[in-house]
Amino acid sequence: MGEKLLKAILQILVVVAKEEDVTKDEREVVRSFLLQNVHHGDVNKYLGFFDEEAKKLPDEISLEEAKLSIERVILPLNMEMTNVQKSVIVINLVQLIAADGIVTQQEDELLYYVGLHFNMDESLLRTVKNFVIERRVSHLDMRQMLFISSEKNPNFHWAKHISYEGLIGHIALLCLPSYGVYFMKYMGDKELYLNGVAIRPYTALNFAPGSILKTQTGITLFYSDVVGNFLSRQLRDNYVLSTDHISYEFPNGDKALRDVHFEESSGKLIAIMGMSGSGKTTLLNVLNGMESPTEGRVLINGIDIHRDANRIEGVVGYIPQDDLLVEDLTVFENLYYSARLCFGQATRRDIKSRVEHVLKDLGLEEIQDLKVGSPLQKTISGGQRKRVNIALELIREPAVLFVDEPTSGLSSRDSERVIDLLKELSLKGKLVLTVIHQPSSDIFKMFDKLLFLDHGGYQVYYGNPIRGVTYFKEMMDRVDKAHGQCLDCGNVNPEQIFDIVESKVVDEFGYETSKRRVGPETWARWFKKNQGIRVEAKHIPVVSSLSHVPSAFRQFFVYVSRDVQAKRANLQYLIMTLAAPAVLSFLLASVVRHSPEGESYSFSLNVNIPAYFFMSILVALFLGLMVSAEEVFKDKKILKREMFLNLSRRTYIHSKLFVLFFISAVQTMIYVLIGDYILHVEEMTFSYWMVLFSVSCFANVLGLNVSSAFNSIATIYITVPLLLIPQIILSGTIVNFDHLHPSLSDKRRVPWIGELMASRWAYEALVVDKYLDNPFMKDLYPHDRRIHLAEYEISYRLPTIERYLEEAWKWRVSVSKLDGSEDGYDTYAHNLQVVKNELAKDLSQHGYENLDVWEKLEPDSFNRKIYHETAGFIRVMRSLSTARYKKARKEKKDFLSTTGSTPQRKLNYERLRKSHDNRYLEGMLKGISSTLRIIEVDGYLYPNLYPIYRKPIPQHIFDFRTRLFYPEKHIFRFFLPTLHFNVLVLWFMSSVLILSLLFNFPSLCTRMISQKGRR
Repeated sequence: MGEKLLKAILQILVVVAKEEDVTKDEREVVRSFLLQNVHHGDVNKYLGFFDEEAKKLPDEISLEEAKLSIERVILPLNMEMTNVQKSVIVINLVQLIAADGIVTQQEDELLYYVGLHFNMDESLLRTVKNFVIERRVSHLDMRQMLFISSEKNPNFHWAKHISYEGLIGHIALLCLPSYGVYFMKYMGDKELYLNGVAIRPYTALNFAPGSILKTQTGITLFYSDVVGNFLSRQLRDNYVLSTDHISYEFPNGDKALRDVHFEESSGKLIAIMGMSGSGKTTLLNVLNGMESPTEGRVLINGIDIHRDANRIEGVVGYIPQDDLLVEDLTVFENLYYSARLCFGQATRRDIKSRVEHVLKDLGLEEIQDLKVGSPLQKTISGGQRKRVNIALELIREPAVLFVDEPTSGLSSRDSERVIDLLKELSLKGKLVLTVIHQPSSDIFKMFDKLLFLDHGGYQVYYGNPIRGVTYFKEMMDRVDKAHGQCLDCGNVNPEQIFDIVESKVVDEFGYETSKRRVGPETWARWFKKNQGIRVEAKHIPVVSSLSHVPSAFRQFFVYVSRDVQAKRANLQYLIMTLAAPAVLSFLLASVVRHSPEGESYSFSLNVNIPAYFFMSILVALFLGLMVSAEEVFKDKKILKREMFLNLSRRTYIHSKLFVLFFISAVQTMIYVLIGDYILHVEEMTFSYWMVLFSVSCFANVLGLNVSSAFNSIATIYITVPLLLIPQIILSGTIVNFDHLHPSLSDKRRVPWIGELMASRWAYEALVVDKYLDNPFMKDLYPHDRRIHLAEYEISYRLPTIERYLEEAWKWRVSVSKLDGSEDGYDTYAHNLQVVKNELAKDLSQHGYENLDVWEKLEPDSFNRKIYHETAGFIRVMRSLSTARYKKARKEKKDFLSTTGSTPQRKLNYERLRKSHDNRYLEGMLKGISSTLRIIEVDGYLYPNLYPIYRKPIPQHIFDFRTRLFYPEKHIFRFFLPTLHFNVLVLWFMSSVLILSLLFNFPSLCTRMISQKGRR
């Protein structure tokens, strides 16, 4: 909408609102109108214009004055406004006069006065007025109405209805068929969003093509689905495609098309020819709507296909040069699934009948049960492949069909059959445009029109093909300029056009130079002068195609069915997918099945169990990447077509995730069952599988992101190890987190670089769960926990505090003897701070009154008395810890005595220990191999021993970070078992990658990088 028109609309609204004074509610209506029609940053600007116009008018304006003011605004713009814009003005006028709840006689008369100038009859105005003002559903029961609600069987006599379970209130839609416009309003009290913007209840809004309604409950209503309930399909065969001086510029600034201008109607076969690199394919992509022109418009029946693409949905078809076939499906299956994605309303029997009809028309019946195969592993010929690709589009009967190089790579006979097929389509009323190279005489004469492009995207001819030959001869004043074809045989040589256009200047020695006799700009100028084309935007009703895109839900099941069928048909894929986890599990488990010399195998004595769990994580990552890395890449050409058909890319992604997750579930279960059997891993099948499945799903999504990002299979497979290696190195298993580069490590917890690794979360979940959640450790763990925590206090923490206290006291004594020397003061102050910080932890439990001098543990006030009292308190704490240690040891001894009270119980206990208690896994979880048992960071002591027995001490509600192998994790003031928390983290990481995939972030990034590289 232009600024001039917008200001005129605001002036009309001002006049109507200014009967007395502009109320707050009326001003809010104007704001709502601006939010729907201008950029949000400009709303206040135009609202200010509205306020200024209101100030110009008197406080009370008479009816006659108001009419004159409106007439002065409307008359100059009446010829510029479309019916849609007029209807929008009327809708907002009604809302304005009803904003204060009262419609005065003057306001009503002004409304009908505006309608009169807009050639809107009174019955239509009454309908619009009733729609805007009425708040009762029963009073809007009209033929032009559609209601959407959760009611199953509403009592409507005239209005149409759509039922959506869970929708609160009613969504009312008004159709004005003569204007080709739809309005909606929400009659309820919950939030509803139109194109992402929250709308006010009972506010009428323009429901424009492409609009999306969303509710808080997750219901999504698309324009095409809703409006389709108003429309009945009526086939017409008159289509006009016109280009209005279109130009196209690449991101690097190079011009691909310049001022292309033509018009053609249904029933024609048009050839697009030109030099290599002259922009033929670019022109085709602009014409079919895949690329938007930098300048100009492409119109079908007067409709701009780029701005109003929804209005010609299903009218345009596109057949690219590359195959769009699923190689592992048969010819029939390719067409069948394509039809299911086009005809959402049709039954399977109807779709099958339609496919069989198309196969018969194209002479493909005999090969319908053959697998399509790849160009390198052919099962059908090249000509048959082209016809199958054409059949994919013909099955939905588009009115305008674009074909990119249909004869490329075909024999002359196959080329003729394909072009003959396209010609037949044009004779049936289709408009067909095709890019073609070096056509034979017979093929060339099949075309009704020829559009010729020269280097730089200049249009140098448009018209009859045979006339084209004579035109270029005439322009160069050739001797045979009157003859377009051979007088003897009747053949046409289209190569003559190329020879003439690119003819070179001859030097004085008779040799051709590199300079052309006539440049592209000159040819284009001559064309405009001699054969300029007059294009008029003809507003002929656009016919919807018979196709109807199914709902996202149906698309999902079609995508899943097609994907599963393709994978089932690929025997090698099936074998590798199912055999890989079985073979890897068997080999890995067999290799690591270790037992000490002279001992029979037992889980307890297998030194390789920790390594086996880690390798299992890597196998899950590998399997997940293996099955997903090619998935989007190999479908990119098909996706391009399906996006062109307005199919949902997100639904495609969801279907891929569903299939891949199912495959990963099967693969990881096979791996777990075989590994558990060989290595005697008991009582953790489900948790083991859940972790491997979660990490494999993460790898699935990661692989899909890689597959979506790159256009080269080699690049994808180079990237896969680059993704796996960090998972190995930064998992905390191969390289201890404490031994990373100082800039990466964190002595208190797992560093951030480690937190980003799925392998770290998966491995920790596996080993902690195996150690804690088993029949042997279930009752023993509480005793061991108390014993080891008390032991740590006695043997490490309290002696370390004593050492810091002693060093502080020694320095204090030495300073006194050296007459106040300040050397080592910082160390002295630091040591005291460590003592104070650590004792605060104990005093918080036992009361600060138990150490009266705690506040005096400061460098300036530290003295002998404080030293002795502090040392005494530490000895008390050691005594308490020793008592806890002895008590816990006695309780454990009593428990073990009870457990082994009889020979049978003792034997059962020993079996449990050998089946579940792996000493090497236990040693790793206790951290006993670490040489540094306690570390000091920023004045606090942190344990580097017994992580499996510790409880997190969060700093805030979002603090989930700990060192490796803690038995539980904190988040939002909740403490969750490590297994559950880590699995949730894995799925959170997967969800982030899924969002990246849904918004096509990887592809956008690589495209931006490529564009910067070209610049």
